[in-house]
This record gives sequence, structure tokens and C-alpha cells, in this order.
Amino acid sequence: MGAAAALAWAGMRHRPAAWLLLVLGMVLAAALPVVAAGLRTETSAAAIASATRALPPEQRAGLAVTSRDLRGPPLAGLDAKVRDGFRTAGLTDPRQALVYRTLAVQGPEVTLAGMDRLDTAVRLTSGRLPARCPPTACEVLAVAAPGETTVDAATFARTASALGLRLTGTATLVDLRPVGTGLVPAATPLLLAADPVALAGLDSLALFGRSTAWVASLDAAAVSARGVPQFSRDLSQISDAVNADSGLLTVTWPDAVVTAAADRATASAGRLSSLGAGAGALQLGFGLVVSAGLRRRHGQLGRLLVRRGASRTQTLIGTALPVLLSVAMGTALGLVAGAVAVAVRSTVPVGASPAAGAVRSAPEGPAPWIAAVGAAAPVVLLLGLAATGLSAAVLCWPERAARSTRIAVQTAVLAAL
Repeated sequence: MGAAAALAWAGMRHRPAAWLLLVLGMVLAAALPVVAAGLRTETSAAAIASATRALPPEQRAGLAVTSRDLRGPPLAGLDAKVRDGFRTAGLTDPRQALVYRTLAVQGPEVTLAGMDRLDTAVRLTSGRLPARCPPTACEVLAVAAPGETTVDAATFARTASALGLRLTGTATLVDLRPVGTGLVPAATPLLLAADPVALAGLDSLALFGRSTAWVASLDAAAVSARGVPQFSRDLSQISDAVNADSGLLTVTWPDAVVTAAADRATASAGRLSSLGAGAGALQLGFGLVVSAGLRRRHGQLGRLLVRRGASRTQTLIGTALPVLLSVAMGTALGLVAGAVAVAVRSTVPVGASPAAGAVRSAPEGPAPWIAAVGAAAPVVLLLGLAATGLSAAVLCWPERAARSTRIAVQTAVLAAL
């Protein structure tokens, strides 16, 4: 057996060109499914990012809300948990808000609410920003309903006075995320305080229903890097952690729109995997042509081994060993080449060239090239086994069974396709 293997190896070194062609064919056969798997993941991520960016800015946000009346340390603890959860999930620019149910007191319906960092949420049209919020004289702004530019200050001054509030000016809302997420009614004007925590202690509305909430902007790169299922799980972990010890917290985001886009992309990208596997299968034909070209020489090698007393097993080893080595080498190099191609593409944003210098956010879980190799591994393994078996069959099949050989090879290639 050792002599047969040595003779086979010597034959490969003596005329390496044909075997290198077989290696090249297997490199392509192994690399194409890996690249196709990488493109499938890339296409899905690009669709998720595009769908997220296509959302209106006011709807491109996550919302965490509870109807419990929280104050003091419990509210501070919940605030820290929500902000940490949003940051972990990749949401940006969080804003805390307290929103009372819509009410009407000596005037039209109005929504009383408080938002932190109020100076970045509104644009003043008159007066000044609220500065203080004691329980009996909390300062507020009269804010026009979204889509409107003016507000009747005198009317809302009466409403504010009846509620124990002091009107300091008028403004328009520029941060529309509370409206887009449904936290604040879209058709009613607002009375806005600058301190949602202090507003919760308003004496005049001590028994009135209210919601404590946090809104934060979705980052398209973070959503696409994690994928819709993982991103949804990250947000669910916020509510799970809070519900375990602090009561009900609901966390929502516009997952229906993004999920629909991801599903469409996955369906389309599935064709890429089929094309990759099909292209790899076509490379088997290349390997078979190379094997057919080596058939005469291997027939001579087999007869030489028989004359020297080699058994049938030793003859088969001498014939199959070069094929096995070539296929194994080509498969390994193809996996490496495909992984490198996916790794290079994963560092460049979709639609940008490598020279652009921008780098994607690191995805959750394994690196893209690892995921692509893992997804393509079963196909590549089957292609390698098929290439080994078919190439060895072409080399070893007896001359008197030429017609059977053609039928077997054609059937195998069709099955692979």
C-alpha cells in the first residue's frame, strides 16, 4: 500500500498541471457557495437597514412605557434599566417623558406632559423655557399640535392656571418621536414641563392617569447588524428584566415594517444560495473533464501496479489518492478564498467602495465569514464527496463500460444541480 501511495504521489509531482486544474476547479466549487451565503446575509442586512432608514424620523424609534405611578428611587432604578437596555440594543438619543391622559379644563382638549432636555425637543416661538416645577406651580409651555404652527396662548393660560400651572411661553414640537410612537396624541396641543419626574408630583392631578415612558431612535446599522429576531429579543430583555421586579413595562418598535422587508430580502437572497450551489455543481463538470484527460495515464498506472503484484485495493488507492488529495486541497483553498471574500465585503457598507473608509458596526454573533462558511459547509462537503467519487469513477471505470460511465456521470451531475 505504501508503494502504491508513493507511486501516485510521484505521478502527481511528475505531471502536476492536470492535477492543479482539478484543484482550481474545486477551489471555485468550494468558494462560490461561501460567497453566495455571504451575499445572502449581506442582502438581508441591507434590506433591514434600508427599511429602517425609510421610516419617517418620528416613527423610527423604540418606546418603553409603563402606566404605574413611579416616583423616587423606583423611578430612578427603572430609568437606569431602560437607558442601559436601549444602549445595549443600539438605540440612541433616549428621552424620558411623563404623559397624562388628554383632558379639557376651561378650554379645548390638551395633553399635559413633561420631557427631559426640553430645550432640544421644542422650538420657542415666544416667552421662555420652563425652569421649575413645584407641586402647586409647575411651569409649562403651550405647544401647538403637530402640523400646526400657532397656539392661542391666552386660552391655554386659563387651562394652565386651572391646573395649578404657570405658562411661560409658546413653542412648536421638533422631536416628534412621542407622537410617532403613539405616546402623545397627534391631534391635540400640549402643555409641556421640563421635568417629568417633578411633574409626577403635581397636586391637582394626583389621581389622574399617566404614563411614564422613554423614546429612543433606532440605529439602522445596529438593527441590521443584529437582525430583526435578535434585535427584538434585545428589546424584550428590557421588559423581562423590569417585569421581574418592578411591574409591567411594554417595549415596542416598528418591527412589522422591518420584518416584512427582511422576509422579502430573505426570499430573494435564497436564490443566491441556489445559484452558488448550482455554480459549484457546474465546477464538478470541470473536474470530470480533467479526470477524463487523465484516464489513459491512470490506466497505464493501474496495469503497471498489477504487473508488479499489487492487489486490487492497492490499485484503487494508487488511483484514488491523487484525486482525494487534489479535491481536499482545492476544497480547503476554496473555503479560505470564499471566507476572505466575505470578510473583505463585510468591512465595506453596502453601496460604498473599500476606498470610502467606512466600516460597518460589528454584528452580533459570529463574524460574517464564519457564518458564511458554516452555512455553506454542508453544500461544500457534498460537492467534495461528489467530486472525489465521480473523478475516481471516471479514472477507474473499465473501458468496456464506457456507456454506463457516461450515464452514471450525467445522472450524478443532474442530481447535484
